[in-house]
Amino acid sequence: MVRLQLASRVALLPEDAKWEILQGLTSHADDASDPNLPLMYWYAMEPLADVDPKRALALGLSAGEKIPILKEYMIRRIGAGDPKKSLSLLVEGLKDAKDDATRLTFLRGMNESLKGRKGVEVPAGWNELFISLIETRNIELKMQLASVGAALGDKLVIETLRRMIGDDNSSLQERREAIKILVRAQDAAAADSLRFVLANNDLRGDALRGLAAFDDPKAPAAILTLYDKLPPTERRDALATLCSRVGYAKELLGAIESKKIPANHLTADLVTNLRNLNDADLQKLLEKSWGTARETAADKKKLIEVYKRLLDSSSPAPSPQSPDPELGRAVYARTCQQCHTLFGSGGKVGPDITGSQRANLDYLLSNVLDPTAVMAKEYQPTIARLADGRVVTGILKAENAATVTLLTQTETLVIPIADIEERKISDKSMMPDDLLKPLTSHEVRSLVAYVSSPGQSPMLATADNVATFYTGKDLTGWRGDEKLWSVENGEIVGKTEGLAHNTWLVNELSVGDFRLELDVKLVKNEGNSGIQIRSTPMANGEVKGYQADVGAGWWGKLYEEHGRALLWDKGGEAHVKNGDWNRYEIVCVGSRTQTWINGQKCVDLDDPQGARRGIIALQLHSGGKTEVRFKNLRLTLLTGIEKSGSYPTSKPLEEGKKLSFKRTKLSDKFHSEGVAYGDFNNDGKLDIAAGSVWFEHPHPGPLPKGVGAEKGGPWKMHSILEKPKEFDIKTYSDTFMNWAEDLDGDGKQDLIVVDFPGQPTWWFQNPGAKGGAWARNRMVPVTNNESPQYLDVDKDGKRELIYGDGSKRMAMARPGATPLVEWSATRIAAPGEVDIPNFYHGLGLGDINKDGRDDLVVPHGWWEAPEKQTSDTWPFHAAPLGEAQAQMQIYDFDGDGDADVLGSSAHKRGIWWYEQQPDNKWVKREIDSSIAQTHALVLADINGDGLP
Repeated sequence: MVRLQLASRVALLPEDAKWEILQGLTSHADDASDPNLPLMYWYAMEPLADVDPKRALALGLSAGEKIPILKEYMIRRIGAGDPKKSLSLLVEGLKDAKDDATRLTFLRGMNESLKGRKGVEVPAGWNELFISLIETRNIELKMQLASVGAALGDKLVIETLRRMIGDDNSSLQERREAIKILVRAQDAAAADSLRFVLANNDLRGDALRGLAAFDDPKAPAAILTLYDKLPPTERRDALATLCSRVGYAKELLGAIESKKIPANHLTADLVTNLRNLNDADLQKLLEKSWGTARETAADKKKLIEVYKRLLDSSSPAPSPQSPDPELGRAVYARTCQQCHTLFGSGGKVGPDITGSQRANLDYLLSNVLDPTAVMAKEYQPTIARLADGRVVTGILKAENAATVTLLTQTETLVIPIADIEERKISDKSMMPDDLLKPLTSHEVRSLVAYVSSPGQSPMLATADNVATFYTGKDLTGWRGDEKLWSVENGEIVGKTEGLAHNTWLVNELSVGDFRLELDVKLVKNEGNSGIQIRSTPMANGEVKGYQADVGAGWWGKLYEEHGRALLWDKGGEAHVKNGDWNRYEIVCVGSRTQTWINGQKCVDLDDPQGARRGIIALQLHSGGKTEVRFKNLRLTLLTGIEKSGSYPTSKPLEEGKKLSFKRTKLSDKFHSEGVAYGDFNNDGKLDIAAGSVWFEHPHPGPLPKGVGAEKGGPWKMHSILEKPKEFDIKTYSDTFMNWAEDLDGDGKQDLIVVDFPGQPTWWFQNPGAKGGAWARNRMVPVTNNESPQYLDVDKDGKRELIYGDGSKRMAMARPGATPLVEWSATRIAAPGEVDIPNFYHGLGLGDINKDGRDDLVVPHGWWEAPEKQTSDTWPFHAAPLGEAQAQMQIYDFDGDGDADVLGSSAHKRGIWWYEQQPDNKWVKREIDSSIAQTHALVLADINGDGLP
């Protein structure tokens, strides 16, 4: 207590007295563990660094013998001063240091002193000291030495670091530090090294961030080439770098315009960065893919009201899909998490929102849609325009005579003041006003449901985040007892000497239909483990749901934890290599679960009661000693056609390879005008349906004897009716369009069939494993137009049937509470606008007027989608969009920012597109005049180059 009081009064003493008092106060080793005294001593010592740096350093070193933190603080404090005064002093101290810990402290101080400084004179004795220490085996010491050398302009050190980045014989720690050092030193030649290691999984993130520091004309193409293979965190780094300079940004927007990068990957905060580049040509490009921002307070108030109606659960909008907090978390991770912390996860750029008024809708919407109006001063961003063209937007965290430190969405940057050409404090929040703009209505509802929820939920697995399932390096994305679970050489290891209760390592992703492949080794085949699938974490730490078992007497069985217990009791013990690695494969689609061990099937269960979505977890069972290892984990999401109507795209064609197609004959009979693909037997493979039949996708492996391509291949035909229908090739069939969809929610894909024009549309109920004819249910009594569509018109997550009804008016139909009842129809067209008779040709869906809503297009014009779905008809805009045609596709073919229309002749020759011009004017552009009578037209990326 006495020493605490003395320390608090040192500042009041005469200058000469302070040194002696502090020498005495800091001589007590017991004080090192006191919660208050070391800091009180430091507060008293710190001002002396400016009075007499040499004497202050001696005091810090002396005090550090008893209280180590004081030595570290004093060296760092002296290093923060003018390098002309501090460097020589620190070099002398480093020369006298007796151990690596002290040497590291001095070197950190020197690096602190050199931050943001250029042209600093090399202090006396440094070169000799560097040579004497650089051969150390201590990697951290070596890299701290190299950092000082690079900052002092040592060309040999810089060249060595460049080589180290690409040297596989150097450690990962050395290579990562080399990148950071050369980026800080602004070594332009390092850009070549950074591009080289973009192929390295361990260094790619550092390289992506580092390339933002260089005006390298080759960087954008190098980044864009590998973009689609990047996991979400690295995509974030890539986009941040591409938004940091005008030249980089133009190439990014070009890639978005050509569809090589999805437009919704350009999140609103990145758009803010692009706007801060303040380039007129860039802004024009940005408006094509993003549009313009709302500026006035009245606009924002109106927008808030629009979203309040959208989020109102009592809204009369037809059949809105329920908000999905798991999807909401996935959207949050994509749009918000890089800046905000929620439930302990996320960035620190903005405030932690866990304790805010998240459940208050007015508070939430005002913060999201008008963040500048409620921005706290400490979150006011600084925009720094650097001399080399880079623009950095971030929160000011620190500033001294040489540098400013800005916290951005992806990293903390220390920027030399000498490099800043212009600097200003923005009056707008780093959180952009149009954060919700690229989201669908269902995504908005789900995001709000997640953000306003009382606790954490799993995150829906999507194509954007599935690569985060397992990094292969650590347990990021998994939750479990760190004493029991670890990663060794890429293997997840669960190890216990014995447990009273089961325990799990739980993954954060919630997965629906999927294929999971992994290798598992139960050491000595002792103890018990398992793989949870489609499961739910419980409040008490337990996990509820399916488990694919691992353990003597249990291998290959399927058990339901905290449920119905053993569901499949026939084991796979005969296929197991005891004590060795075993390949486990699990496929879940709809209500069907299948498992294989070492290629041999164990489980094939159709379980309508089972969960259709849930987390994956790894188990350590209660009981005796257990060691289980998992490696080569691979999670694949299994999906069919997207609800938006897009078709699967291929991977980019490898250089030097020619694109070719192979025809597989499914049948030589005429069964249907149209076909659909879907997984009708829930085996994880896409089958093909054609009216009254469906063809089962073959499994890999040798074909049965006598079955080959000459006999129709290994696709097996199944009848949907009691007997398949066949038609004379010279006439019509009675099925013009087919779509797969699980309409009754039993986990099996049913089939929608559009009958002959003017006849009903039906859906056939999949009976699953019990087999037999599929029950037929009528959706609508009359379906006019030869090319009706089944698409998500209002972006509520559910598809609607778009067709001409019995009164020859355009309409759409949705299922009610039970799909067995005829569907509810809403008329889109008013009487007399466009007659849609049974053999009418041509229909498409897309955003014609850039209002974010999908409009309906026919050859005679287009209906404008209303802001809110009601029973009212839609406004019609007459437009000459061609003769009778097949499906019409909407796409910006000329890259001018508006939607054009693709079509093809149904009964004559030609494929064309109509270019949209101002005032609803359209100009026909021919693509081909030789192809005749196309009754189907699909727009898809065939060769994987990003263009349809």
